[in-house]
Amino acid sequence: MMLPTEHMRLHRRGDVLRPLYLEDDISLAKTLISVYRDHVGRRRGELAEALSGCEGLGYDYRLVRGLASVLDTRTSYRVGAAIPPLAARSEVFRAAGARGVSSEGDRLEVLREVAGRLGVTVEELDGSLYADLEEEQVLAEFREPTPEELNRHYNYAHTVALLTYSIRLTLTTAGRDEYLKALAASLGEASTSGDRRTVSTTVSLKPTRRLSVRGSKVDELLGRALKAGRWTLEAVIHYPSTNKRPGRLSLSSEAHGGLLERDPSEEETVIEVRPRKPRPSLGEIIVLEELASRRGVTESQLLKEIRDGGIPYRDLGGVLVTPGKLEELREALGGAETLGAARSVLREHGVRSFMPVLEALGYEVEFRRPRDASRVYRP
Repeated sequence: MMLPTEHMRLHRRGDVLRPLYLEDDISLAKTLISVYRDHVGRRRGELAEALSGCEGLGYDYRLVRGLASVLDTRTSYRVGAAIPPLAARSEVFRAAGARGVSSEGDRLEVLREVAGRLGVTVEELDGSLYADLEEEQVLAEFREPTPEELNRHYNYAHTVALLTYSIRLTLTTAGRDEYLKALAASLGEASTSGDRRTVSTTVSLKPTRRLSVRGSKVDELLGRALKAGRWTLEAVIHYPSTNKRPGRLSLSSEAHGGLLERDPSEEETVIEVRPRKPRPSLGEIIVLEELASRRGVTESQLLKEIRDGGIPYRDLGGVLVTPGKLEELREALGGAETLGAARSVLREHGVRSFMPVLEALGYEVEFRRPRDASRVYRP
């Protein structure tokens, strides 16, 4: 996980950067865990109000919101509606348009008519109309950490966020790790030196606007490093961007290892197997217009190259997907109810331009503000 950058807290003296880590004080962590626990079964809007109240307890608001963002990764929300909100709104608006509504009495009559037709009570229908709005969603599950764990998860997410702004980083571990080396190479131009006992990997990173993608890679790299036992990390970081001089961050297992922990619920088990089938050289998901433009060829030329490659794709209308990946995407998107959630799912599957893929899969978007709260659905 990467902490939202607006919640980061750090000191800078000269060129030295020092993140403000949480250590032994668990009072705020205990309070926030209690707030989340007490709001299971209640509206998300109520939880947000309670968290705002915690900001008035004398804590830095960035710390409160940062800890809350970590706890949010351990929560699940559901739409508490008797009938699907989109269907409820469609029926009510159609009935209201047919008869006209100019008073609260007219509105109640429309609700009674539609509720009777749908087999629900007026209260259930009224509660379903906008139950899919973010603040109306119900906190269904909270996987509670200990306060000490929350502090360490927060420190880890804070570190990932800061390292995402790295220009160069050097990670030294005890022993050679080919997977860690591959993770480093995915971030930029990497080089390795050392012997069997101590290996240093240096990565030069180029500026990017895709910070969330880089953050995911840094998350994997740092999580792997923490498992190495003994490690040191030196990074040259350009944060904030308004500062003309980069800063330097130094971390080590000896000084900081006990303060950092990757949330186990965020980790994935990686099983390395020998591939039995050739991997598609152009990827398992191809947006024809985008890839053709990037390579400077026509779409027909690109299609010929794809056919000659012998890899079967399903054509969804401008988007090509391998059959196996298509099933993965459909299953993964089954639980996505907002545009933000759908985008996260697709990016986890390596999709660069998520909107064309989302539309090709048959989804429509009911746009709202903020944009990530927009409703996605299959008609």
